[in-house]
Amino acid sequence: MPHPPRATHAIDAGEARRRPLPAPEPERIMPTAWLLVWTIYCVKLAMMLAIFWAAGTLDPMAVVTISTWFWLGPALAIVASPAALKVRLLRMRRRRAALIASEWSVG
Repeated sequence: MPHPPRATHAIDAGEARRRPLPAPEPERIMPTAWLLVWTIYCVKLAMMLAIFWAAGTLDPMAVVTISTWFWLGPALAIVASPAALKVRLLRMRRRRAALIASEWSVG
């Protein structure tokens, strides 16, 4: 008695050569990891502000500032970036206005 035909899912060599390989996915950091980092950072800044608010003299403020100065850099960058963007925008608008005025001045 003959065997029933087997189901084959083999791909012929020509089809395998024509099909492109799938691109590997880039490694991604989980969004929950960034959420944890930002939460820790915000809590650290909130604690610094609470200590500054509760301190009656400059001594605790100095100690907190000296011991956590590296946390202040990113906070200053985050706060200063909108101001820097506004300055750049105004400078570019002034430059554009000068270029348009020079283009149309015939005198």
